[in-house]
Amino acid sequence: MACSFNISVELRTLYPKGLIFYVTNELQKEFVAVQLEDGRMVVSYDDKGVTRYIESQGNLDDGLWHAVSTSSQNTHERRVQG
Repeated sequence: MACSFNISVELRTLYPKGLIFYVTNELQKEFVAVQLEDGRMVVSYDDKGVTRYIESQGNLDDGLWHAVSTSSQNTHERRVQG
């Protein structure tokens, strides 16, 4: 899987943990997952056999609406905004 993706999510929650979505290939070796851990958005993905993680800076489990986006273009910058 080339490390190229754009993800945008709008959510409102009071829960600090949970799976937002998970996408994989047929062999379940390549994936992209978006989840909440300790109130922060965490994106994990396969990068040529190595699992990489991107984490938001602020907590999202405050009951307010948040628009969160992240992108990765091969070796370019990867970050979560929102």
